[in-house]
Amino acid sequence: MKRADPGNYRTEAAKLFTSLLDKDDRVGIIGFGDSATVLMPLTQNRRQNRTELIHAVNRITSRELTTDITEAARKAFNALKTDQSRQGIIIMLSDGKIDPGSKEKDDASLADLNLLISELARSTDGKRS
Repeated sequence: MKRADPGNYRTEAAKLFTSLLDKDDRVGIIGFGDSATVLMPLTQNRRQNRTELIHAVNRITSRELTTDITEAARKAFNALKTDQSRQGIIIMLSDGKIDPGSKEKDDASLADLNLLISELARSTDGKRS
């Protein structure tokens, strides 16, 4: 992301997106690079939570050398699966590169991501598009 988003516009985009959500919407923030880290678990987008949400978005960095997009998607999916509302959307701000560090790891990560996407599609059971 250092090359794809040197101005760090994804951070401002995430803040704007969060500000446009309804107060009853739930938002979680996951940062990912070499690994995926839950920076803010799913929480309601209420005014009293906005400072924490903005702080979580500000903790997103481009310092890592690789991109574990599959682990980020897995953590997001698991958060949605365990959420009581059982409804949600995963939005990933990424350059789209799967880059865990080697050709073998890239291929394995892509295969895992494809399985995860299939599982996500089955879990929605036509409820959302």
